[in-house]
Amino acid sequence: LKQPKILAYLEKRGFKRATVEQFRLGYLPSGIKAINSLIGSYKNNDLLAQDIIKAGLIRQQKAIFFSPFQDRLLFPIQDHLGRFCGFGGRVIRENDTRAKYYNSSENDFFNKGQILFGLTHAKRAIQKSDEVFLVEGYTDCLAMAQHGYTNTVATLGTSCTADHLKILSRYAQRLYIVYD
Repeated sequence: LKQPKILAYLEKRGFKRATVEQFRLGYLPSGIKAINSLIGSYKNNDLLAQDIIKAGLIRQQKAIFFSPFQDRLLFPIQDHLGRFCGFGGRVIRENDTRAKYYNSSENDFFNKGQILFGLTHAKRAIQKSDEVFLVEGYTDCLAMAQHGYTNTVATLGTSCTADHLKILSRYAQRLYIVYD
């Protein structure tokens, strides 16, 4: 992250650079220039605009590209195998009238009821301690991990499902639910 306003926001929230880097947080500025830059960076990695649209990172309306993730702090979401499957975005401006959080649309690879944010980072600590802390959202998970509770995962702001519990039962015998 190189955007001064995002770094200031994260610092104000108490997040250290190491935590930001560990969870690979990002930011998508607003405007067509940012969208074109994003599309260009993906082209350099042999992905087309259609691939980015299919992934839900950008949308197209007639000839105009836009993203619901613009001007949001981005949380890359990985499945239990560490594969990136979606994004979560949080508004950072106090006067932003959009929903505070926005997740990728559900698809074959991304189902909020079956994904736990942070599991890739927490797996070893969960298995070692045989216990897991389950929190509600991304920033809760980051804060817990930053304060030494590296055996923490989040349910993407949704309720805990039977699939979430099934996944967690593979790694730990004890579950502590720490919801707001």
